[in-house]
Amino acid sequence: MRLRPQQEEKLRDIGRVRHAIRLGYHHGQDDLYYRDHFDLTFWRQAGSDFYPPSADQLLREGGECPVPGGRFLEFSCSRFPEAVLWLPFNGGLLLSCDALQYWGSWRGCNWCGRCLLRFAGMRSGMQVVPAWRLRMGSRGRHPWQGLQKDFQRLLKLPFLHFLAAHGEFCADNAHEAVFTAVNRAFPKLKGAA
Repeated sequence: MRLRPQQEEKLRDIGRVRHAIRLGYHHGQDDLYYRDHFDLTFWRQAGSDFYPPSADQLLREGGECPVPGGRFLEFSCSRFPEAVLWLPFNGGLLLSCDALQYWGSWRGCNWCGRCLLRFAGMRSGMQVVPAWRLRMGSRGRHPWQGLQKDFQRLLKLPFLHFLAAHGEFCADNAHEAVFTAVNRAFPKLKGAA
């Protein structure tokens, strides 16, 4: 998302922006602007080409990460590329794009937006987004079986905090909230602890 010029100045005041990371396939409309404007290294998964630019560095599970100690987890069974980024700071921070979202309230959403979110199956709290699950599940008899395995791997990461491209920051109890959301989305998921 493109910042207003005043916010861009505040970002520059913090320090030099060196990297931008695309975690979700359907995001990135302003990535080209940021790469060119800040002369940064742009990371994305192979095949995450819904928007330009091409990757300066490919995001791979088990591969390099621009944040020391951080690591990527890719949704290996989704129809479109999506990943999360785990950072080891302050008990662990999980960053997501669309797959997981935390909505503490509907502040900041207008009436129409609130209605559309609710119509799409969104609720307050942590959730595996219903529309994301439908769009990303594989075709066939068991469309979410692969996604279940990806969430099992995600739940093995130690994290206390969570932030996504949508919603709000979830502090201190994020792993428990994600565990509950995953079990609600995939009730037959085994060994998700």
